[in-house]
Amino acid sequence: MLAVWGLSLVPLRLFGGLEGLSVLIAVVGNLGAARLGGFGFGTPLAAAMPGIGWLVTVLVFAGGLSSHAQDVLLPGKLPPDPGVVAVGSAFLFGGALAAFVGTIWVARRARAAATPSA
Repeated sequence: MLAVWGLSLVPLRLFGGLEGLSVLIAVVGNLGAARLGGFGFGTPLAAAMPGIGWLVTVLVFAGGLSSHAQDVLLPGKLPPDPGVVAVGSAFLFGGALAAFVGTIWVARRARAAATPSA
């Protein structure tokens, strides 16, 4: 759901021409989902599953997994708004990086919790 919501907000401009709400949703959402998955199940795999689902959803809806070069939801170019390409790329890479960092964060906490203190 985070992926679809974020993808639909990529071309959105807020007050004053501010862009990037979708990037914030991707980064904070994927970090939070990884943390909640790791907290709920206590394993790094559980922390990675929301990020994997997010990435697959983004790639499917962005047209990255199809043989056609058409954009589905992630715009590649809009003549009146050239900044949308940068926001779309930041959404994709920022969200994937946040999912990876969240998984590493949970893995380190799980390893530290499993290590007996002397």
